[in-house]
Amino acid sequence: MTTKLSKQVHDLFARANHALQAFYTYAATLSETLAERLEQTPAKLDTTFLNQANLPNETTASHLQPEQLTHSLTLKHPLTAQQFHDVLRALARELVACVARLQQADQDLFREIKEDQAASEVREKATQSAREALSRLRQGLTASYGSPWTQTLGLEGTLPEDTIEILQYTERLKARLQSKGFAWPAPLDPDVPAWTQGIFQTQLDRVTSTLQGHAETLVRENKETQQARIHRNERMEETQRILVALNSFMETIARLNKQTEIANRIRPAGRRPSAADPQDNDTPTNNDTPTNNDTPTNNDTHTNNDTPINNDTPT
Repeated sequence: MTTKLSKQVHDLFARANHALQAFYTYAATLSETLAERLEQTPAKLDTTFLNQANLPNETTASHLQPEQLTHSLTLKHPLTAQQFHDVLRALARELVACVARLQQADQDLFREIKEDQAASEVREKATQSAREALSRLRQGLTASYGSPWTQTLGLEGTLPEDTIEILQYTERLKARLQSKGFAWPAPLDPDVPAWTQGIFQTQLDRVTSTLQGHAETLVRENKETQQARIHRNERMEETQRILVALNSFMETIARLNKQTEIANRIRPAGRRPSAADPQDNDTPTNNDTPTNNDTPTNNDTHTNNDTPINNDTPT
């Protein structure tokens, strides 16, 4: 099954997958080697790095930053390889969970963007229909009562094209009809059927109510899209934080063990993420038009072959 994701999420997935593969490959070796070093030569290790009393368990480890994890190791009681591995496993499990939440949030955003686009298209069609209806109303009134009176009513000039402007235009017409002293004139030809004030008011209400409904729907969809984008960005930040923690902890252990080759594989050259890792400019604004970063393309297709999935949950 193929799942389409936005480019920045696809890239983050690839990095998460790399970190998990490093965990599966090196976690046991890293943990065993460091446990042996702590047991054999604890005094030679950097005491500023290992200076606290308690090792976090699997429940708390995922909520700590890398420096908190490393500072939580102890020199007073040699730690077992299993204890080190438990911390790494907790982070790896949390990363898998973050990836799943991020994927869902990204798909939710795509759905909201599509609904937003659909609502926008419907509103544009409704706006055009309302403008055409107003044009027909003006033509009918002009034929029955003459141009001077339609000008008095406020129907002269070029009709607005924007949705909000059309709604404001019709509200001014309604206000004129209900103004004190307003009188509906007699038709130019009494023998020809003509619209009454009541019929005109009904037609005007029909135009505005339909257009107003579509305009409100689009506003609601815009807000839902903004909320979905905010939620997706929060899930990205969460995934990034856990990814950095797992990579940092594994790399730090590898360097303590003098396993430089493994440390370099955990953090590929040229890509050393940090807690302040730069984010894509995808802050929700009033303009909810989807950008290339939010819109999946053929190049952004992400398959289960390289996505951390539940079957890969560390055990």
